[in-house]
Amino acid sequence: MHMQARTLLRPCVIPTLATSGACSLPTQLRKRRRKASGGPAYGESMDPASADTCYDSQAGTRVNALPNLVEIASQPVVRDVGALTLTVVGSILWVKIFDYFCKRGYLEQKLSRKLVHITTGPIFAFCWVLFSQAEYARYIAAIVPAANCVRLLSVGAGYTTDEGLTKTLSRENKREELLRGPFFYTIVMGVATVAFWRESTIGFVMLGMMCGGDGLADVIGRRIGKNKLPWNTDKTVEGSVAMFFGGMLMALGLLSFYQSVGYLTLTPDTFYMVLGPALVATLVESLPITTIIDDNLTVPVAAAMAALAVSNMIPAQAVLGY
Repeated sequence: MHMQARTLLRPCVIPTLATSGACSLPTQLRKRRRKASGGPAYGESMDPASADTCYDSQAGTRVNALPNLVEIASQPVVRDVGALTLTVVGSILWVKIFDYFCKRGYLEQKLSRKLVHITTGPIFAFCWVLFSQAEYARYIAAIVPAANCVRLLSVGAGYTTDEGLTKTLSRENKREELLRGPFFYTIVMGVATVAFWRESTIGFVMLGMMCGGDGLADVIGRRIGKNKLPWNTDKTVEGSVAMFFGGMLMALGLLSFYQSVGYLTLTPDTFYMVLGPALVATLVESLPITTIIDDNLTVPVAAAMAALAVSNMIPAQAVLGY
């Protein structure tokens, strides 16, 4: 009796999940399901190369879990929208930099205005390479000068106020000045973008003479110019020399860049496509007509007309990148 009671009261050792090392039922089910679907077992590390994939248990194959971002980014529309965004942000920041230095007194207002004049055009032209090969890409790029035109019209007409923009781009800190030189400047950039784009020498010659040429003429002429031109005492020989070489070098720099990226095929005759317009534009800039019509119109128009005239006398491959 006592022996039977002791036997019945003897503690029973039941193997638990923790002591036996066995997995819980949910864990075992997860293992079996992953093994059946072709995936790694529970607790095993996943191959990094397959981190962006999942397993289709019915088809027994791996499928992409994430979209191919490279393919999406290579789409012309996506690329052009991205290029437009970068160009717009960059152009705003570029003007803001000069506005900051002007407000801090690091730059004179006139010098700041001319530095913006010299640099903005070629920077925008360099940004053309960011856009796709689509035919409509030029029109998307032209949104940048078009938006600037609207902005200048709004501030210049008094609909909105922007003291920083007025101080950076005007001669005498008057908003009405934005409707003259700066406005024509953006118009020319838009025409060069839509009409000539990356495949024509003429557009780069226009921008080179307007930005590098006319911009340097004013800076050099005012600072070191001493010898007045006989037909225009408001202009100097030093300023005209600076315009000729500055505009020609900027145009050649833009052309060389776009040749290096495959948009243009230049020949030795291309030099005359730059030399002739540089001479004509320099002569036009020196004439006493600034009070009648702005240099930002006369200089690029003269350069474009001269370039078209020269293009009729030299092989077509020196004009277009075909």
